[in-house]
Amino acid sequence: MRSSPLRCSVLPNSAAVFAFAGFGRGGWAALLFACIPFLISLPLLLRFREIFGTHFWSKPTWGRVFSPYGNLSGLTGTFSLVLVALWAATAAGQLRRRWRSAPDAHPSRGFSHPETILIGGFLAYPSVLVALAILQRGGYTERYGWPFILGLALATVSLFRGSWMGPGAVRLLAPLLLVFAMQSGGDLKRVISAEPHSSTSGRRWPDLERRSRSEPDLPVAVSSGLRFLEMAHYAEPDLRGRLVQLVDPQAAIWLTDSDTVDNTARRLRQFIPLRAEDAAPFLAAHSRFLIYATSDSTSWLPRYLLAKQYRLELLSEDADAVIYRAER
Repeated sequence: MRSSPLRCSVLPNSAAVFAFAGFGRGGWAALLFACIPFLISLPLLLRFREIFGTHFWSKPTWGRVFSPYGNLSGLTGTFSLVLVALWAATAAGQLRRRWRSAPDAHPSRGFSHPETILIGGFLAYPSVLVALAILQRGGYTERYGWPFILGLALATVSLFRGSWMGPGAVRLLAPLLLVFAMQSGGDLKRVISAEPHSSTSGRRWPDLERRSRSEPDLPVAVSSGLRFLEMAHYAEPDLRGRLVQLVDPQAAIWLTDSDTVDNTARRLRQFIPLRAEDAAPFLAAHSRFLIYATSDSTSWLPRYLLAKQYRLELLSEDADAVIYRAER
């Protein structure tokens, strides 16, 4: 499946299947019932693949195999991997001791074999999913790896249950305290250095509002699908009525190698009052208009107009966006 990792996610979940095998019929029944929503939604997911799959907006690379851990855990990538490595070493030691001892030698410490394997499957899930998405030429975003969060919580409990007040407690707690101390210091530094952000609608796009008031007859083309949805709901009424999102999947593929935003806008406008117009008719009807272009990867309109011999006059620029006056 190219537009989502759902076909890929079935394979990592096989680890969970083997883990649950130790629970007997009840575990298998739970797995079967948990798969019912996926099977019911499969026709819709296959349709999504046809629409969005070829040029999905988020393509993973091998350099991102370990990157999800930082964003999913709230820690930096290095610290989250250290935590996973600590759990893996502890779990390996526990499994080795259990296999060498009697079945009831450690009845109250740590997790059972199936539970430990299941936790390991959750922890490895994001990396395995990224690798499978790359091999199948699919898409991947961080939220696809959310099951890792459950594995991280269970792994933390496992670390303390298996080592608290035991001979390895000091060796375990010292690295953990160091990791969280460094992470907390980094978080505190970011909070102190962060600039205050105004949440009032009148201050979100001050330059655009000022420029649009000086030229009230010109429409405003927003060259960002995500920003357009925000502005269409929260901009001042005078500006909101002049906003338009121009869509052209072929131009988007040509300039950004992704048509996800444009195809999504075309379909959303069939169900909600969304002013998303095809680029060709709009350009034929308007010889002058304003452009609000953000720096995200889906913003293709300025480059498209330059290729079409339009003249773009820079009116305003900041770290967030650029405002042009376009003229044919």
